[in-house]
Amino acid sequence: MPQVFNRYRQAWEVPGGMLGPGESPQEAAVRELDEESGQRGDTLELAGVALIRVRPTTDWSTWRSTAD
Repeated sequence: MPQVFNRYRQAWEVPGGMLGPGESPQEAAVRELDEESGQRGDTLELAGVALIRVRPTTDWSTWRSTAD
């Protein structure tokens, strides 16, 4: 599984991100992999999907997420 270095968190992690409008999890995975690593993943197989709701805030010190 490819990993990318997150300069903000100073850690290696699996590429990921948000779904675009009308985008499927598969399409988002292919797009995020390309954006974050420069690799094409047209034949990706999804192992799973995590949906996380994030409460909007401008104060990132209080950022929290909840997983269903």
